[in-house]
Amino acid sequence: MNVKKEMNMKKYLSIIAAAVILCAGCDNGDGDTKPTTITKSITVPAITAVTNPMEFGEVSALTGWDANFPHTDVTYTLTLSQGGSTKVTVNSTSATHISASGQADDVYTLTQTFYYKGNPIAGGSRTTGISIDSNEFYAFVVSEQELVLGTGFGTLNLSLR
Repeated sequence: MNVKKEMNMKKYLSIIAAAVILCAGCDNGDGDTKPTTITKSITVPAITAVTNPMEFGEVSALTGWDANFPHTDVTYTLTLSQGGSTKVTVNSTSATHISASGQADDVYTLTQTFYYKGNPIAGGSRTTGISIDSNEFYAFVVSEQELVLGTGFGTLNLSLR
């Protein structure tokens, strides 16, 4: 390789190396160019009252969304199960409530699981026991195994990255 081509190649490689360094890290104001992870915490309010059907609301109604984390990136599923067997699953893109209609009078587990861009959010699930009587949700219980009145779904903090 001649000297001119070698110098151009070194210059080209230096430009590529500089671009990789800029892409791999960013300066967050402290002069440190380590990669920065943007996170967002969204609070999902508690549900303490039994309703028929059980209404969980639109994801867009939660506060704190911004341009980096639009509400359209988050969905949830509602799953009614018993003894580990799924009875009903509803996705928030089609409905924001779940019904007891057609279920036998008994105690079930009701779970709400959140997803960010289609992937489950770590720690983004909450579960409660719930009893059904005459095709209606009747009362929260601690679990299918512990028939003590429960408090429902506690507040949930979603940590998005």
